[in-house]
Amino acid sequence: MLRLSDCDIVSELNGLTFDDFPTALQIRVKRAFIRMEIIRKETDPRFKYHMFKRLNTGGDRLSAQQVRNATIRMLNTEFPDFVNRLSRLPTFKRSTEYLTSEQRLSGFDQELVLRFFALKNRRAAFKHEVEDFLTDYMEDVADPQKSEQFDFVAEEQNFQKTFEALALTLGDYSFSLANRAKNPKSDFTASFGIYHFESITIGLQSIIARIDLSSPAIVTKLDAELKAIKLDAKFIEMTTGGGKNSPGLLSQRISYVAERLANAFP
Repeated sequence: MLRLSDCDIVSELNGLTFDDFPTALQIRVKRAFIRMEIIRKETDPRFKYHMFKRLNTGGDRLSAQQVRNATIRMLNTEFPDFVNRLSRLPTFKRSTEYLTSEQRLSGFDQELVLRFFALKNRRAAFKHEVEDFLTDYMEDVADPQKSEQFDFVAEEQNFQKTFEALALTLGDYSFSLANRAKNPKSDFTASFGIYHFESITIGLQSIIARIDLSSPAIVTKLDAELKAIKLDAKFIEMTTGGGKNSPGLLSQRISYVAERLANAFP
């Protein structure tokens, strides 16, 4: 007789057999079904990709990035592996220190890497739905049949320098929100703001190629300017509250950071 074990959601079921269930629960179990689709090993990878993407419904749903990681590698593994590897860089991990453990488990840190490249390289194509925008970009870079150009060496160098700049300056507080409490002990809260991530990482692109991070004076000046931006009332207004995913508002906050930095480092 089979007994249930490792039931972490409804622990009261541990140790029970089917006969121990109340009649109503027995009926529900009998009427439940598991859907199965058999795809042969030699099946076209593109068919496997679209089948997995379509069938990921019901149960404990995967996050959007978990679906991308599982499905898009059926087209090509290079770009998904690239994104995953960059998400483990020490400078990136330090800059995103205040992501929750749940966010990391769901692959949100990897989604942030993807978001960086998608906004850096294809921001003009963004309309409103972030998930679709990111999926389309990842598909187009990974799919050998698509014409999307992606220079892995140059893009990695840019990514590394961007997050080195953040690790040397704002550090753990790179994407934290301003602390607006009365008499705060710190200028920033132990938090993560997605609007800060988008505007600061992409805004940095206006100067990242020409600044010398080996210069203590440059690093000190960059640190001061980034802190001033994050504490500026105008920037706080741009990055506070919901409903700011429109292309216009996205461009507004990125342009604000880009112009401030460009003026500080002419």
